[in-house]
Amino acid sequence: MTHTTRPRCSPTLTRLSKGVRSALGFTLTETLLALGVVTAATGAMFLFFGQVDAKAKLASETRNLRELSRRIESSFGMVGTFRGVSTTAIVVDGLAPESQLGVGESVLTNAWGGAVNVQSYTVERFGDSFSVSYAGLPRQACVDLVAANAGGVWDAQVSDVSVIRNTGGQLDVGLLGSTCADKSRVVFVYHSGLLGGEWTGSPLVLPPVTPSVTPPVSPPVGTPVGPVGPVAPSTPVSPPSAPPPSAPPATP
Repeated sequence: MTHTTRPRCSPTLTRLSKGVRSALGFTLTETLLALGVVTAATGAMFLFFGQVDAKAKLASETRNLRELSRRIESSFGMVGTFRGVSTTAIVVDGLAPESQLGVGESVLTNAWGGAVNVQSYTVERFGDSFSVSYAGLPRQACVDLVAANAGGVWDAQVSDVSVIRNTGGQLDVGLLGSTCADKSRVVFVYHSGLLGGEWTGSPLVLPPVTPSVTPPVSPPVGTPVGPVGPVAPSTPVSPPSAPPPSAPPATP
């Protein structure tokens, strides 16, 4: 049996196959470019929305902080002291903004998920001021929140470092930037000086009491007549005698 060997046919590129391969290569390049554009656009979109979200959180918490401090000053200012200020009291009395309400009577949260604590504070006397603290702030949020509210507070403290009172009452931007870090804790202190803490009332000033004066006794006018001494008993006076009875007239 005779086997016939077929000649091997080496594939040759025709004009059509070259065009197909060229078309396929161009499509792959185009796809890669398209994916790159989509990835860049997605990243830019996330960056944009991230900035928008950060600004929205900053604006929301700035409103909350100002509204909360105003309510506390109005409510406890009538009492005359901030010694009763606490997170629980704020929640129970309905003074906390709704967006900060958490689960439970003593829980307040901020837009970044950290805790918000309110308590009385001491500047000169206990209870003459109060503080609102924010925990768990990102670094940039720490810088922005303090800068946005520095003009309305007595002091701002970042991780227990004062960035206002220790610099003459003006915000130290450089110190703020170097102190803020991720998961920072910021304390805002409110003190107007109008409340005195433990003793808030001013003593009542009364006019001086006029001393009682005993009127002088006037001495008798003139001098006594004769020697002054014991008076002798007077001579008894006999009663007057009755007149004699009159005689009846004579009849003629």
